[in-house]
Amino acid sequence: DRRASIFRQATALKDRIQSRIGGTVVAVLTADDEANFQRAQNFVNKGNYDAANDILDALWKKPAARNSKKIIDLRTFVKNRL
Repeated sequence: DRRASIFRQATALKDRIQSRIGGTVVAVLTADDEANFQRAQNFVNKGNYDAANDILDALWKKPAARNSKKIIDLRTFVKNRL
């Protein structure tokens, strides 16, 4: 909807401004993305790296996920074990 679109645009603008002035960019995940991250983490804990990788690859298509340190770290961990 329109509000969600405006919010995404405002967040992207804020992040660009912060990164240009030397600030940090904070990635905010949606509730669904956070739930998928937790699912991926559970698969990792069980040693099922393929399932975790599938979830992380889907998350990786979203800009906020690519800026999330915990997703970056878990994705790196999983990729190193495949």
